[in-house]
Amino acid sequence: MILFKKYWFLAFPLFFFACSKPMTEEEVDDYVLDKMQPDQVYDISVSPTYSRNDEILQVVLYEQNDSVVMVSEEKTTAEYYRYRSIFFKNNEPIYCDEYFEDMADIEEPYRERKIYIHNQEVNSGYERLAGWATGLDDVEYAKAEFELEDFDFDGYYKRAINQEEEFDMKFGEFMEMPEQTYLILENDESGWNTAFMIINSDPFLDNLYTQPDLYEGKSISVYPLFREIDGITRMIYAGGELKD
Repeated sequence: MILFKKYWFLAFPLFFFACSKPMTEEEVDDYVLDKMQPDQVYDISVSPTYSRNDEILQVVLYEQNDSVVMVSEEKTTAEYYRYRSIFFKNNEPIYCDEYFEDMADIEEPYRERKIYIHNQEVNSGYERLAGWATGLDDVEYAKAEFELEDFDFDGYYKRAINQEEEFDMKFGEFMEMPEQTYLILENDESGWNTAFMIINSDPFLDNLYTQPDLYEGKSISVYPLFREIDGITRMIYAGGELKD
C-alpha cells in the first residue's frame, strides 16, 4: 500500500489513457484519408505467403518512426476471401476497412465493412452487400454489429513478417517439378508452411540442397521476393539463413 501511495502519479497516466475518449468517426476518417495520401512515406515489410490446409495468408506492415500505422492482411479459405486493412494510431487499432467474399452466400456474396475500434473493442460498424463486386458502389452502408473474435491485435502480423512462433519455418524439402524447383518450409505445430520458387541459388541454398540431413528440423529465415511470371505472382527465394 505504501508503494501505491508513493507512486500513484505513475499509474494515473495509464489509467487516463485506457479510459480516454474515443475518436469520432469523422476524426478517424480524416486520419485514415491522410495516411493514404501518396506523399506519406512508410517502412514497408512483407511477410511470406503462408499456407495451412485450405488457408492462404499474407501480411504487409506499414510503419512510420517505428510505429505501426497500417496492417493489410489477405486471407483465402474454402469459405471466404478477405482483404483487411487495420489502421493504428499510437500503436493502437482505431479502424478496419474490409472487403469480403462469402463463398457460401449465392445471393449477396460481396461485402464491404467499415469498423471503428476503441480500446480493442468495436465502437461502431457498417456493412454493404451486393450480388456482384462492382455492385457494391451502388449500395449505401448500413449499421451493423461485429465481434472482434477473429481479430488478433497481439502482434501476429510482426510474427508473420519475422517468421516467428507459429510462423517459425523449419526446413522441409525441395520439391522439383518440370523446369521449376521449390524450397518447402513448414511448422508442424501450427500447420503453416510456405514454398519459395528458386530462380537463383547461393551458397546457403547449395548447402541446404546437397546436405539436407544437416538442416532437418532446423529453423530457417528466408527473404521473399514477389515477381509476376507467366501472369502469376510467384514468391521467389531471395536469400536465407539458419536461425540461431
